[in-house]
Amino acid sequence: MSTRTVYPPFSWSFTRHRTFQACRLRYYYQYYLSQGGWHSAAPAAHRRAYALKHLTTLEAVLGTAVHGCARRISAVLRRGRPAPPEADLVREVRGALNGVWQLRDRETFRKSPRQHPMLREVYYGSLPDDAAVERVRDSLRMCVRHLVRSPVWEEIARCRPADVRAGESFLRFRLEDTDVIAVPDLAYRSDSGVTVLDWKTGAGGGTDLQLAAYALGLAGAEAAPGQLHGRVVFLRPGTERTLSLGAAQLETAAERILESAAEMRALLADPRRNLPQDPTAFPPTDHRPGACGRCNFHEICPFRPLSAAGGESDRATP
Repeated sequence: MSTRTVYPPFSWSFTRHRTFQACRLRYYYQYYLSQGGWHSAAPAAHRRAYALKHLTTLEAVLGTAVHGCARRISAVLRRGRPAPPEADLVREVRGALNGVWQLRDRETFRKSPRQHPMLREVYYGSLPDDAAVERVRDSLRMCVRHLVRSPVWEEIARCRPADVRAGESFLRFRLEDTDVIAVPDLAYRSDSGVTVLDWKTGAGGGTDLQLAAYALGLAGAEAAPGQLHGRVVFLRPGTERTLSLGAAQLETAAERILESAAEMRALLADPRRNLPQDPTAFPPTDHRPGACGRCNFHEICPFRPLSAAGGESDRATP
């Protein structure tokens, strides 16, 4: 680790929390070793970690593309225009999936990983299996269908444009001694108060804390706790869940966020500079198949589980 690396000020986010809970070592690679790796003059370890950080999966690309469709629908509705046709959105998502599917040149990825993200499976010598590709195809159709037909849009159409926030800006707020960053997919004001909403293209675990973090960023300035509501829309099955975000729920969430931030800071050599301890202070997960199987950092992790390398095939694109 280069002691000359300058780290951004420490902040808490739900994504950071989830990575920390999954594996401390993965957290170190993601938020510290990768820092500055976009510079050609950065140490090789930082450049490699930065590249690996940008490996992706079909499911992740699907999620990003569908969220982009949701922002597009919100934007046109706020301008009083009709939502884009479902077929157009399907083509948009399929194009994003096919774009990442076609990249097979590891050097192109390593030189500009942010501009040319690569599938994790391809980087490590295989392709997603046929069952995984079929699941993504099915999810594409179902997620876009349920997104376009969601009753949420009828509510958004009744809101004033100024009362709708659609994932285009960060909520950054102070919680005691911790900066918290949250980006709700959608937040809107109606007669019943302010609703914070999260679209989920997958299972979406941990949504209670995620929504509560959004609500904490809006509480006070935009709504009283009793006027805040949480809503999670699971797009693949077309179901949703609502969540109470009253004062008690927000207090519990604030305590959990501060506790999580304290656990992260305990692994810093210099909290003021957000300087991490030696990587040996960040223990790996206990090789749980789920956690290790979804990790981008196999190439540099000394604790990676052994697995046979797969080979490429001529499977059809998503």
